[in-house]
This record gives sequence, C-alpha cells and structure tokens, in this order.
Amino acid sequence: MELPGGLITEGRLRKDFSFVPLTGDWELFVRELGQRVSGSPQWVTELLFHSLSSIGGEEVNKARVCALSVGDRQYLLRQLAKLLDDGPHWLTATCRCCEEPFDLSFSHSQLPVKEAGEGYPQKTVSLGKHPVSIRVPTGEDQHAISHLSAERALDTLLSRLVGCEPSLSISALSAEQRQQIETVCEEMAAEISSEIITHCPHCEAENRIDVSPNRFLQRAGQTLLTEVHSIALAYHWDESTILKLPRARRQTYLNLIDQSRGMRSQSAMGAPV
Repeated sequence: MELPGGLITEGRLRKDFSFVPLTGDWELFVRELGQRVSGSPQWVTELLFHSLSSIGGEEVNKARVCALSVGDRQYLLRQLAKLLDDGPHWLTATCRCCEEPFDLSFSHSQLPVKEAGEGYPQKTVSLGKHPVSIRVPTGEDQHAISHLSAERALDTLLSRLVGCEPSLSISALSAEQRQQIETVCEEMAAEISSEIITHCPHCEAENRIDVSPNRFLQRAGQTLLTEVHSIALAYHWDESTILKLPRARRQTYLNLIDQSRGMRSQSAMGAPV
C-alpha cells in the first residue's frame, strides 16, 4: 500500500507502508485510547503508532508518525476504517434547512483521495520580493498548535511552514500573502474527502455530511466485549485467545454461532452504522 504523499527517507520520497494485524487486541487498544484522548492530534499519533508496522521501509516510531503530512495521517485513518469495516455504512442526517431527517449510505473505499501535488512536500516561491520555502503541515505541527487559541495557532503554524528571510516577519504578512501561502500548501498537500455533499430528499437543500474516519474509528471495539462473551460461551476459549483473532475470523465465528441458533447474522442483514 502507498501513501498519497509520503516521507523523505535518505533523500528520496517513500510512500510504502504496512499495518499490524487488526486483531481484537488492537480493537481493545483503540477503544480504550478513545476514552482518553479521542479525536486529538495525540489520539491520531498514538493510534497510528500502534497500527503501523512500517513507513517507507523503516520501523515505526512516534517521530516518524509525527513527521507524516496531515493528509497522509488522515489517509491512514481512512485505510484503517476501511479495513475495520468498509460498509456500506448507513447514516441518518438532519437537513440544515427543513430539519427533516434523511438517510444516506457510503463506503470508505468510494471516497476520493487527492494525491500530493508538484513540489511536495516543500517548494520555494516568491512572496512579494521575498523568496520563501513553504512546506505542507505535519502531525508535529498539529501537536505544536493543539493547545493554542485560533489566532495564535494560525500565526504559529505559518511561522513553522514558511522558511522566511530574517527581514520578513510573519506578523507583517498581508492578507494576500497569507492566502498565497495557504494556496501553495493546498496545491502540494495530499487530502482525503471528509465530507459528503448531498441534497435533502424533502427540500433539495445542499447538506454537508461528516464522514471523517475519526468518527468511525472512535467507535472501534464498542461491541468487542459482547462478541468475546458470545464466542467464549460457545467455544469455551479464554479472552486472550479470542482477542488474538483477526476481526474477520471473529466475525466468521459469530456468524456460525448465529447460524447454529437459527439466527440470521447482523452482517448478512447489512445493519446500519
């Protein structure tokens, strides 16, 4: 598998990565992690550190996870969500105009991905009379600004992304120059779609629905202990044995248990998210 951006390793751009097996032990870790630091840059870093087995042909450490671009980090979360359950997922949304509820479905694998653009991850441009080096934001940048106010966070982020001459102050940048920096970053950065734009079936108003991978991974392991309980009752295996099973194998055993009881499995019914 390859990242849409990648990391510079020994002078060359590497995009390859691999995950650890997604067993019950992994789901239990994600479940407990979400109870502590759900959705934060720290949550993303911890989750990826415990989910990746390699990045760019090298072993994973937190420094390398933090060095990944924001787009790559979100892409990896999307891949994990897809491996965990690619759906189709059914969502119920409320129209922003008529406030009527409506349903829609999607699969993680169907959502678009924007590959990194020319110059990624860093390029030199002219900012007025000043040549500056601009790079894409990384997980390390997210960590650095996560506890700052919105105004301080923006200035701090710009100062981290832009390699300026000493005579050029970030605080002195015009609105046009700030927009230029943002545009250059967007052109270079890899991105995933975190929203679905759809129209309300009742009033046809446009609605934006959040489908970011974070919200799905934060629910990982919600039914895990119930599933462990069901398998333990049926096969008399201990918890550690069951948690070492890959998710797909665990679901197979649960379906067999349901079939033996004359029940139709949840997966066969296409239960909504």
